[in-house]
Amino acid sequence: MKRQFALLLAFLLLMTAFAAAEAAAPTPLITEDVPQWLTGIPPQEKLTGIRCGDFEYLPMQDGSAQIIAYHGKEKSLTLPAELDGCPVTAVGARAFTGSSKLTDVTLPEGILSLGDAAFSGCRKLTAVTLPQSLARLGENPFVNCPRLEAFLLSPDHPVLELRDGLLLNKAEQKLVCCPLTLQSDACTVPEGIRTIGSDAFAWSSLPRIEIPASVTDIDESAFYACQELTAIVVDEKNPAYVSDENGVLFNKDKTTLICFPDGKTGTYDIPDSVTSIGD
Repeated sequence: MKRQFALLLAFLLLMTAFAAAEAAAPTPLITEDVPQWLTGIPPQEKLTGIRCGDFEYLPMQDGSAQIIAYHGKEKSLTLPAELDGCPVTAVGARAFTGSSKLTDVTLPEGILSLGDAAFSGCRKLTAVTLPQSLARLGENPFVNCPRLEAFLLSPDHPVLELRDGLLLNKAEQKLVCCPLTLQSDACTVPEGIRTIGSDAFAWSSLPRIEIPASVTDIDESAFYACQELTAIVVDEKNPAYVSDENGVLFNKDKTTLICFPDGKTGTYDIPDSVTSIGD
């Protein structure tokens, strides 16, 4: 009897300890779903995080923090260098999506990565300052920011480069972002670029985009929602892609129709060689 009583008492004490630990733990927050029309990127799984002021973050295994959501209403914002004593080293996918008040943002030194569509749909954002430490960029962190006109970064940045208004990842030879404020009769992707990233030109009002021979990888959503685009013109020496006289983009042997520009009107006869049509 005494043995049974002792076991019961031990069980009750253990359950009490578990309950106390659960009550003491920070309450996780759940990020809201982001509508796909805002980014062009499919929704991601919800993340939980810890609230610190206006920011929500995930603690990482190395003791650093990744910002995953922002709940403030600042217009001019410098991201914190640390949260709850954890150095901030990353901004997660869609962390600032739809922050309607932001006009300019500064990422401090120490931030190493910027996730997919991190600032997507920030419709008043005009300027972003990027630090020397920034080494990894996800797919267009600034998709659908219609007023964004200035990326501020050092000309000797080890990874990033501005050329003709385009944000490039020179380490990966990748075009990351064409700002929506870029106005021209035609935009020429710089020679040497190998990849045009996801949503790189999304929502752009450019009527013509010219692709050099060096480009061998174009993401299927690179020209998402380009409603004024009427022609994609590929250098004839390009080994991976070709365009026809109508400005329609194909793979080199014309078996896949990759992109029919959204701004084209009228009828179009798909070539007999086409066996598949891209998304």
